[in-house]
Amino acid sequence: MMGYGVKKDVNKDHDWYEKAAMQGDKRGQYSLALLYSGKYGIPENQKAATYWLQQAAAQEHTDSQAYLGYQYLNGKGVKKDVEKAAYWFSLAADNGNGFAESQLGQLYLTGKGVAKDYQKAAYLFGLAAQKGVAVAQGKLGYLYAAGIGLTKDPVKAYAWLKISAGNQYKQAQKDLNRLEKEMSTNEKEQGQVLYNSLLKQQPVENVNTSKE
Repeated sequence: MMGYGVKKDVNKDHDWYEKAAMQGDKRGQYSLALLYSGKYGIPENQKAATYWLQQAAAQEHTDSQAYLGYQYLNGKGVKKDVEKAAYWFSLAADNGNGFAESQLGQLYLTGKGVAKDYQKAAYLFGLAAQKGVAVAQGKLGYLYAAGIGLTKDPVKAYAWLKISAGNQYKQAQKDLNRLEKEMSTNEKEQGQVLYNSLLKQQPVENVNTSKE
């Protein structure tokens, strides 16, 4: 989740973002939160990051809602609360945020913060996979391979796992290696055809922001 307008010289930009945030600008609030995440040269302050995410999320800033869900899920700057994480992920997912769709799918898959629902998990992973979220692509491939939440389909599993592996999700490569040992030559050929088709539909920049 990259920030709105975050420049390379973050020390000079901090005051600008803070001023915008104090004036209620949700994009400024989100960017300020990112600065406090500790990834951009400003000393890490997770409480401040979460505070500004809360302000922006309350204004329906989708990326802030997704990031706030991540904060609650991992107890960063706030007490860990998986149900609140699911709440914020749901709001962001409803607005088409791929990261939130992937994270919420994982919660439905494991039954954490929400009732376990494999079909919902598969559906959400599918949405996120189409947006280029590498983890979701791998999870979707795994579900197709195992027949969890949807009909077992080694061809679709092969295609999504291969796309995910190409996007640097390491678990997908491991799952793909296992799957290939069980597939016929014909299934692999079909999987390759589907892979080529899906690859053309992928976003130019793929997303791999999950810590899973």
